[in-house]
Amino acid sequence: MTSAMMSCVRAGVAFGRSDVMHRTWQRLPRTLVVQQRQQWRYYAIGDLVVPDVRRDVRAVIFVAQNVLIRLDRNTVRQVEGQQNVPRGATVRAMIADGDNTASSRWKRGELHGEDPAFLKQLRADMRRHGPVYKEFDVRAIMKANIQSWISQMPDPVVDSLVCMRAEGIRLALITDMGYLNANKDTHMPQPSSLFDVIIEPCRIGKRKGDADVYEMAIDQLKVPAEHCLYFDPYMVHNAVAKSLGLLPIPVSRCNFFDVFEPVAGFKVQGYVAGTVAVRDTDSMGSKALLQAANQFLQLPSTEKVIPRRFLDRQQWLQAASSKGEVDVTSFHLRSGQLEFLLRCQTESDPSPSSVVLQEARLLQLLHRSGVSVPEVVHISDDSSLLGGPYYLCKYVSAESSSSVAATSLSANRTKDLYQSMCQSLVNLHSIKLDGGVASLEFVPKQEDLSSQIKELTREFASCKTHDIASMDYLVEWLAKNIPSHAADVSPTLVHTDYRLDNLVVMDTGESVSAVIASLKHIAVGNPLANLADNCVAYHVDDGLPCFQGLVGVDLDARGIPSEDDYIASYCEQRGLEHSSGQQQQQQQQQRRQLPDWTFYMALALFKQAVHAQRTFHSALNGTFENSDAFSLGPVVECLADAGMELTLPVLDDGFV
Repeated sequence: MTSAMMSCVRAGVAFGRSDVMHRTWQRLPRTLVVQQRQQWRYYAIGDLVVPDVRRDVRAVIFVAQNVLIRLDRNTVRQVEGQQNVPRGATVRAMIADGDNTASSRWKRGELHGEDPAFLKQLRADMRRHGPVYKEFDVRAIMKANIQSWISQMPDPVVDSLVCMRAEGIRLALITDMGYLNANKDTHMPQPSSLFDVIIEPCRIGKRKGDADVYEMAIDQLKVPAEHCLYFDPYMVHNAVAKSLGLLPIPVSRCNFFDVFEPVAGFKVQGYVAGTVAVRDTDSMGSKALLQAANQFLQLPSTEKVIPRRFLDRQQWLQAASSKGEVDVTSFHLRSGQLEFLLRCQTESDPSPSSVVLQEARLLQLLHRSGVSVPEVVHISDDSSLLGGPYYLCKYVSAESSSSVAATSLSANRTKDLYQSMCQSLVNLHSIKLDGGVASLEFVPKQEDLSSQIKELTREFASCKTHDIASMDYLVEWLAKNIPSHAADVSPTLVHTDYRLDNLVVMDTGESVSAVIASLKHIAVGNPLANLADNCVAYHVDDGLPCFQGLVGVDLDARGIPSEDDYIASYCEQRGLEHSSGQQQQQQQQQRRQLPDWTFYMALALFKQAVHAQRTFHSALNGTFENSDAFSLGPVVECLADAGMELTLPVLDDGFV
């Protein structure tokens, strides 16, 4: 960019001279150009010129057309051709200057889109700006023109808006359409719920570009103008916005996110639930993260990697460090279709006892053993890049979880999903604990059954809100019926909340599997109790609020195995003895296959009831924010009733 051109750009951007800026804009190269001159620095990206002025961005004001939605001019051009109207005549008439044009009066709300007076004046404007010499159907052309404005926001645009909201940035939308009909209907880019403020100038007798409209947006955003950005493709409007203290940026073609970063200092792409953007000023900035990831990825320099930081710093291995709580940070990295999770310990500890190294090695062990967990692709004890050791594994989205009925899958794929869940549990329980594997030394160990029952009883008493007869019954029955040979059951690795709705469904098209996406529930404990936890849904109604069950679901139609078939499959794969479900049903009114299965199933239901009661109690005390928790009161009773009913046939048979 020449010095003269740079002067023009400076004049246009810095001082709001839209006429100079417009002429310069047309001559800009389409490649990235960076020019330094005195204290100003400018980026030219395609058709865009952006001043490199870092701001504390707290709000963004958008116009819709050509910024949030793409105008489909092909339909208009097609109708123009059918009506023998010169190409572009409609657009020229709609953007014509002047307060008394048809377009201006329509956008101010004085005329609606089907008003004969509006259509007559628009016809005259088109003849003047066309020029158009033949008769044409102006109503059909206007209908096509409005239709070109009515569209959904593209996915990248929605993604960027969600990213901005995750950073606490307030969003305002200024529309540029008049009333569609006499009912004063208008159109909003969808989803409009992403915006904190929506201003329709036609409803207040104004046009987009009037200073009053921008002042109204700033006032309703409750953010000072110097902390607001304004995106608009038309420079004349940007000049007005700048005079009010806004930072206007001319953009078009729905690519505002490409020029947002130089001003705000962070990316607004690649949103993942529970994450925020990574800034270069962070202790683990985006450049350091990309260098760390690229040790494995070996991406070409042209490949873009988008990092985002998870807000949840919860450790995956809760008993992993004897030093107490260790700060472990998680990042999501996206490169094209590839997604990775990077876990880093923010203190330098490359020893084998490092929390993240323990996690990585345990994940590797589980993956080698056939347990469905994210695959670790890189481990590093180098603390020079991120300040501590880290590892990289394939990312599994928690948003891909399924209901226990797997209603989003076909019956055949649901059957495969349950087989995968069972197989993964079998493989988890089959890992040998006596092999001296270092990664297992830090896995927490569950207490014996007697201690667990006592702790659950104390927890229920501390959060009890009302008398529940079936809970009191289970407290007494479980304490009296602990299996005499429970201590003989060899402990294994377990997942303390192994239910389908707590796992992640991975559907590759060729196969479907249930994946354990987090290690926080991995422990050493009783495998039969763990299997019972996995079967709780078979004893719970499907209509309960906040808790998913299978009672009432047509299992055969959904491709879901019965509880007897599921347990039989587990026992067969683990080499455990079991008897026929039909024989048991005849002899003991549905006593289960495994020894003391009734006890383990009643314990599992009791545990779930206690956990539900604890959450319900917290909601009543105002310490749990999820409003759905208030619905858990009846769930507690249903779980406890199911546990009690399960034991009654056994008592009738004389078994205690």
